[in-house]
Amino acid sequence: MAAQQFDQIYTETGDELKKATTKQDFVNLLGAVEGKLGGVKETTKNGWNVNFQPSGTFVVLGFKTQFEKGAGEETFTYRISDRDALLVGYRINSNTLITN
Repeated sequence: MAAQQFDQIYTETGDELKKATTKQDFVNLLGAVEGKLGGVKETTKNGWNVNFQPSGTFVVLGFKTQFEKGAGEETFTYRISDRDALLVGYRINSNTLITN
């Protein structure tokens, strides 16, 4: 993210994320986060969960993140596949992101 490799991030995500959004929309989202909030200054854990399902094992990680220009709560969802953790969901809640 800090290197703004948004295309590569999307390319390396799981099928669930690719079915939920287009590459361009995902790249636009990450670009907006970087552009409006700036780089990450500090992040702290805000919870986690592991969910075992017939379709796979899913890990949800929550973080409270302080960016250069504001704060947000990020949620990353990964599907564990063999030895890989594939990003299948990303959410961010930030008043700064939507108001500025």
